[in-house]
Amino acid sequence: MKKSPIKFSAVKRPEHLKFWEKTVKKNSLPPIDLQNAENMKQGIIERCLSLDADFNEVLVRIGEVDLTRKSIRNALCPGNWLCSEIMNAYMVLLKEREKLEALAQMHERHFFDTYFYPKIQKEVGFKHTQWTRFLTYNLFDCQNIIVPIHLANLKHWVLCVVDLKRTQILYMDSLGGEPKNVVKPIARWLDMEARSRGLQGYGFSSWPIRTPANLPS
Repeated sequence: MKKSPIKFSAVKRPEHLKFWEKTVKKNSLPPIDLQNAENMKQGIIERCLSLDADFNEVLVRIGEVDLTRKSIRNALCPGNWLCSEIMNAYMVLLKEREKLEALAQMHERHFFDTYFYPKIQKEVGFKHTQWTRFLTYNLFDCQNIIVPIHLANLKHWVLCVVDLKRTQILYMDSLGGEPKNVVKPIARWLDMEARSRGLQGYGFSSWPIRTPANLPS
């Protein structure tokens, strides 16, 4: 899947950066020691992956997501599984990119975290509006709604994209699994959310489910 580049052109440059660019002469900064920089990077990686350090130490916070040494090791070392913390951190980064792009246009995409799907799987006992009550934009004005899903029985991640513009649901599973039962709770939740807002004519449960071709395995 081809990733669209981050559009920094939509971001207004701060005044202090403009002043700095005007006043600092060309080639006035010392050259970067690339070899030293590479050694420093390698040292940081080795400390992050060290088996002798505390696995529960928080190495970085992205948004509200704390990434510990354990979660980063799990993501980088061969043979390990991706954990929810890594997936949620990536969703936060995508949201931040969306904010940059949205400075010049409406929100095109909404990203749910990994806690969303397990909650809406329940037929009863959950408040469907809790996931959108703090949004500063209308969820149904977006073009795409992105939902990461962990299939616990398979220890496998899949992605669901609700395409509001083309009135279809995309299901992306590198193992080629059956999408209908996985997508059903999402469509049911969206129908409930639309009705609570007085919106008619969506009928997400009847939307076609499509699986893109040539997904990486």
